[in-house]
Amino acid sequence: MPERDTASWNAILAAFAQCGHVAHAELLFEQMPRRSLVSWNAMISMHGRSGRFHRALDLLCAMRAAGFQPDQVSYLSVLAACNHVGLVEESSSLFLAMAEELGGGSGIEHYSSMVDLLGRAGQVEFAREIIQSMPFVPDAKALGALSGARKLHVSAK
Repeated sequence: MPERDTASWNAILAAFAQCGHVAHAELLFEQMPRRSLVSWNAMISMHGRSGRFHRALDLLCAMRAAGFQPDQVSYLSVLAACNHVGLVEESSSLFLAMAEELGGGSGIEHYSSMVDLLGRAGQVEFAREIIQSMPFVPDAKALGALSGARKLHVSAK
């Protein structure tokens, strides 16, 4: 049987991650002879989707230490983890660090994630400011999150 290349390892890793088999994915990740940006992002994304902010952030730091530059996918996955558990301060810090590291290369998904998090946390005005600062036209997700937050927090008063 031929030896697996990085793409083969990544395919198996992604399958475990998408199915939520965290222990299997972690074990496979540790056994990989070579990792790629895809490998790191699969792991960060898996932990981000399941709300494991600290593990996702640890992996982001380990990724840098291993010589890989996080990309938009890496950051979006950690932002999703913050969003999942309502970590406003951590998410805001990460959002600013990402903008600096990627040279303002934040995508609409990053902005929408921030708007959603801030809106659900009751920081509707800050969420509105994020929308106004977007370097592109806000999408339905961001506007819907802001609208929903306004309705939720106005009716709660």
